[in-house]
Amino acid sequence: MQTGTQQQTGQKPTKRGILQKLLKRSEGFINKFNNDWTMQSAGALAYNLMVAIIPIVLAIIAIFGFTVGALDPHAQDQLINGIEQAFPGNFSKEILQVVFTSLRRNAGFLTILAILTSVFGGSRLFIALEGCFDIIYRTYPRGVIAQNVMAILMMLLFVVLIPLMVFASSLPALLLSLVQNTGINGLPFVAHLIHNGFFLGAIGIASGVAISWLLFETIFFVVPNQPVSLKHSWRGALLSAILLELFLALFPLYITHFMGSYIGTAGFAVILLVFFYYFAVILLLGAQVNAYFAERVQPLPNNLAAVLHDAAAKQVAPPASTNAHDVTLPRQEATPPEPARSADDSH
Repeated sequence: MQTGTQQQTGQKPTKRGILQKLLKRSEGFINKFNNDWTMQSAGALAYNLMVAIIPIVLAIIAIFGFTVGALDPHAQDQLINGIEQAFPGNFSKEILQVVFTSLRRNAGFLTILAILTSVFGGSRLFIALEGCFDIIYRTYPRGVIAQNVMAILMMLLFVVLIPLMVFASSLPALLLSLVQNTGINGLPFVAHLIHNGFFLGAIGIASGVAISWLLFETIFFVVPNQPVSLKHSWRGALLSAILLELFLALFPLYITHFMGSYIGTAGFAVILLVFFYYFAVILLLGAQVNAYFAERVQPLPNNLAAVLHDAAAKQVAPPASTNAHDVTLPRQEATPPEPARSADDSH
């Protein structure tokens, strides 16, 4: 009986301790998120996303046109339609108009030069992203050469991953086309599942989350200037992927009900700003989850500006002294004594 009482009394502190630990960890994460200036970094990253989106789409369509598109023009049309459907709203049409205008102006050698320029211009996004991760993970920046190699490699990976995301978004339509063009209709249960809108929607969401997770996982694995394992990066990548798919599902409703008054170029700019700022926030949020909960990176004692101020003050402040006579005065150059002036010099 006494043993049971001891166990019973020992359970309450354990549950209370777990709750206190969770609250403490949550408070620490919020402090790290705020002290690292994550929202301010998201604003800067959103601007870099806006600048890089045209070069990225230009490089994807141009490289795809040189390879698969040259063999199958219908495949290139499917890629373009997929890009239009992959982004919320109608701003993807505006982007594609700029891209095709650039492609039509160039031919031959100029096209290759435009692709190389686009790859280099789009890679600047990942240099800016590494700067954000340096703050989040407390790492030293890469050198200039290593930084550019990483950025260009990530740009080339994006050229491969974005068409995969487009394919994932069109997977329900492919399944429906498979039913119509094959003998699966002879299997009532399978045909009923594929014709079910809920089932197709679930397949589309699941495939979108999977490809988005692969996209974020690649970023969290390659961009930080430190070794990051799958064990320490999958949580943030999964959170960012779910939030991205949720945004893509709900954002058209937001545009319809709250942004109906914005039309033309102004509406395109507002939609672009909202979309890329949200994308930047969830990207940095996933990195913060990985850094704090997996890598055990602790929050700064104060916000980033205050920490820099304190560090700079320690470098220039004189040594502390309790005695006013102990203060070291600035060193002065010794000057020779003036010669004695004679009476004739006074005249």
